[in-house]
Amino acid sequence: MSLTIDPNWGDKPSPFVDVLVSNIPAGTDRFTVTRTVEGRAFKVRGLVDVLAAGGGTIRDHEAPFITPCTYQTEYFTAGLSSGFSTQQTTVLYGLDPGWAWFSDPLDPESAVKVRLVNGAAGTITRSTPAEFMDVPRRSVGFTMPGTRGGVQQVVLDCYTETREDGKRFDALFGAYDSDALSIICVRSRPETWLPPTLFAFVGSPSMRPVGESGQRLLWDLVGEETTPPAPAFVTPLLTYQHFTDFYSTYAEFTAAYPSYLEASRDYTVRGS
Repeated sequence: MSLTIDPNWGDKPSPFVDVLVSNIPAGTDRFTVTRTVEGRAFKVRGLVDVLAAGGGTIRDHEAPFITPCTYQTEYFTAGLSSGFSTQQTTVLYGLDPGWAWFSDPLDPESAVKVRLVNGAAGTITRSTPAEFMDVPRRSVGFTMPGTRGGVQQVVLDCYTETREDGKRFDALFGAYDSDALSIICVRSRPETWLPPTLFAFVGSPSMRPVGESGQRLLWDLVGEETTPPAPAFVTPLLTYQHFTDFYSTYAEFTAAYPSYLEASRDYTVRGS
């Protein structure tokens, strides 16, 4: 059993934790990797219900900043859990105070680094639904509370610094001819008190140009914490086309790597 994790704070497209699953126990059909942060467990996007043959790897662009996160692989045989790997814990650094990364969870390439406005996340509200019942002959009734919900109506105001970043940031919320989910992955620093990895629905983003050049944009955003898109889905950063463009023949490709797993980790063929 082998699970290897390696934090990387490069910005192409955003800081990530490299996750590698290898040496899978014999008889395993499939595996899933989970990331646990502050007691909350998330399946690692792209490493869910993966065929066990050969192992698997992904760059986890949903890993939080400056917060310990623990990874573990669960193995499955004939649809049933058959064991776990040893837990591995790491911390991802590389985010300065006052900044955050916003991205479309389904597309790591969409990530944009923004400067948070003073007052962003100034109030964080999480409510608990409840039913109240009056009882005859009792002066005080009963309360049937539910489960405390996620962050509600949180202010995520921020700046984009360049026109290019402004266009890319605007694209996170969709265009006239696209059906974007408007569910944004927000990764900020612990001092904001936001969830380390926040998935928020932002339905009505507003932007205002700042300064004469129009390069800088102030974004007025209000988000509702929501369930992220299904973690089995992600737009791959490395595709077959990258290899066909890089290598002239299949023989060159096979000579370059001892296994397909090693090939799937070679991001140099795409320039990063």
